[in-house]
Amino acid sequence: MRNQWKKVIAVLLACMLFPFEVFSLPVMAKTTVQKPVVITNTITDATTSIQVYGEKNAVLYVKNGKKVIAKKTYSSESVKTISIKAQKAGSTLEFYLSKSGKKGLSVKKRVDKIAAQGRSKSIKSPVVSTKSIKATTTKIKVKGYKNTKLYIKNDSNKTVKSVTYTKNAVKTITIPKQTATTALYFYAVKGNKRSAVVRKAVKDNAAPAKPTVKEKSSSTIVVKGELGSAVYVKYGTKASYTKKGFITSKNGKTISGLKPDSNGYYQVKLKDISGNTSSVKKIKSKYFKKKEETKDPVYTYEITPLLPPFNSYFYVKTNNPDPASFRFVDKSSVYYGKDDAPAVIEAVDTRFMDVTYEKKSVGRVKGGYIFVSDGAVDGGKLTLQTKAASGYKDTKKTVSCPKVKGSVQYLIDTYTSSKKSFFENMDAVQKGLDELALYPRRTKDVNKKNKYWPYPFLAVSPYPELSLNDHYEMYETAEEPLLLNSLYPYILDSLGFPSTMALVAKRLDSSCKVQWGDYHYLVEVTKGKETRYYGGAGSGDSDPLYSNRVEKLFRFDGSSKDYAKGTSIRTLAEKRNAYGELAKQDAESYRDMLEGSTFSKKIGVGQWIRVAREGANASSKSYAYVTHGCVYEPGSGNRAYSVENAWVDGRYMDQYNKFVPGEKFSQHPKADIIIRDMTYTNMWGQIRRGDVTFEYDESSGCWIAWAYAAYSSSSWQTVSIEELPDEMILTPKEVAELKVDRNADKIPSGLIYDGSVKPGTPYTAK
Repeated sequence: MRNQWKKVIAVLLACMLFPFEVFSLPVMAKTTVQKPVVITNTITDATTSIQVYGEKNAVLYVKNGKKVIAKKTYSSESVKTISIKAQKAGSTLEFYLSKSGKKGLSVKKRVDKIAAQGRSKSIKSPVVSTKSIKATTTKIKVKGYKNTKLYIKNDSNKTVKSVTYTKNAVKTITIPKQTATTALYFYAVKGNKRSAVVRKAVKDNAAPAKPTVKEKSSSTIVVKGELGSAVYVKYGTKASYTKKGFITSKNGKTISGLKPDSNGYYQVKLKDISGNTSSVKKIKSKYFKKKEETKDPVYTYEITPLLPPFNSYFYVKTNNPDPASFRFVDKSSVYYGKDDAPAVIEAVDTRFMDVTYEKKSVGRVKGGYIFVSDGAVDGGKLTLQTKAASGYKDTKKTVSCPKVKGSVQYLIDTYTSSKKSFFENMDAVQKGLDELALYPRRTKDVNKKNKYWPYPFLAVSPYPELSLNDHYEMYETAEEPLLLNSLYPYILDSLGFPSTMALVAKRLDSSCKVQWGDYHYLVEVTKGKETRYYGGAGSGDSDPLYSNRVEKLFRFDGSSKDYAKGTSIRTLAEKRNAYGELAKQDAESYRDMLEGSTFSKKIGVGQWIRVAREGANASSKSYAYVTHGCVYEPGSGNRAYSVENAWVDGRYMDQYNKFVPGEKFSQHPKADIIIRDMTYTNMWGQIRRGDVTFEYDESSGCWIAWAYAAYSSSSWQTVSIEELPDEMILTPKEVAELKVDRNADKIPSGLIYDGSVKPGTPYTAK
């Protein structure tokens, strides 16, 4: 305290000596604010996302000079991806946290140049034709141009690869796996000039490397591994892993207050910001002294599949009070390879909302526990294993289990025949899976409001073939899932469905070729010279189910209402569909704001709206344009639809239905052109009003609108270009006069549909 008052006196003296300066007295509060940790190693003038670690209940500010370029709230200690606009090379970014009105110390990062050469518009940018880049990708197709040199750089501004092009060509370029990169940057160099930089996001699908763990004392360990990863530890009497902070430096994370488990071990794993989990590192404590073993009591075991004949979940009836002390292995499974570890079923760590428990802390239901398999069990005689100092050890006891199979094998056994050809069997499985598959639906906790999305919202999809999607995220996702959903084997979205069909194809004939089709929901299967497409998604909508609608279905009491006894895939599907009707009823009260009459009235003829984004950038905003258009347009009628690959109101809308600032007409010279709120007369003499879409016509070099020949009565009318009136044709000269990219850099004013406020709230662009 004496030092604090010395500081106060020093400030007061300064005020007397310099009366025209403004000074602040130091705040004598106990609240301290940590410095943020910028995980991203290098920031360049092409960087648009940065990973930053922050403490709980703090707000992160990112500034360039006096301007705040990003702001993010941390509701819990975490590493978050912060989206920014690319900043000028040579500038300095300042990162700091604020908490309870107090600013913490800042971290400064200089913005480096991603390329030393100056940019020239005359040099074409490389075209990256690879559909998606993953952390494990090693082959990328890039189109380059004659006498240019292609550079590929990563987030650390290091050159991943450089390739010289002696002619215009598409080359397949081999690169190392980019396990610590969120984006790759491509540009072409010619002489001392370069093209614009093309940024491609890298999807992190690679698990972190197994952590390094060292014991510092009898209660402290140090964990080293991938920067930004969360550290999870299983120790002491813990039945599951506990989150213990983040690795924010090369020195690792020091964790205290621990003790090894009953066998003297710590088990540690890492989870990166994308949710990928490392393999488990086990270390034995050098301070551990094992207690003298006591003779185990005699326990009995019975194993019953919860959904026969599937091998996912089992009910294990037993008098053993510790479910973590034993498990079962299937050493004779048909899915068990000679060099593979034996197939296992063990106690599930998850607690389910629709299960009745006797002792929830250990997961005990009436008479036993819920066990889960690794997907390789096929039943028969299973060997009981008990926990030992080095993991699990075999006992001489075996327990019978009914014959079971995996979900892919079930499809093959049920729908295929040796008398049919490969594609006949694939078609039969596709038909069967169409009937079985249900779309994923999350359960929302009505007691936990979502402070980030308190209102329903629309979001642009990461898939170009999809339009704006409805979202009802007003409540947090429930911490406990439904066993109903976990047990049903065919809950498949538009990625899960084609992935299942790909597994079926390879199981039927390993020599067939399988790759993703042109759309994200299809796989392309080739055998011989024939190629067919398979995929889709489960039936039903994605309206969330609210927790107050959930019943205790799995009672384990053998009653007539107990889903743990004698249930079937049909029974589960019927109950899930019944839940779907309840979810639909609950969502209807919100749906009108996003796609009903209320939405249509707000939109009028056409309107700009601010929306959210799906995927990794879910917290960022986009701008879409929606229109009722003319009756000839697909999806018009009474519902507004979003615009794509079109010029509207002086701005370019890309194939993902979002406004892309800065795009010029020369970059999209054949995109549609929309004339807003146009009044015209159609071929029947009717006066119409709406947004009219003009499509580029290759033969004439003009843009043609078919509104003149719009739908009337009960038939479509067609006319030739020559029959269209002048107002239905835009010549290149007229397009030039329109200056379709006149507002290329201006954020439009409109209505908000991003979940932050009530849908339809007006906003004015700054």
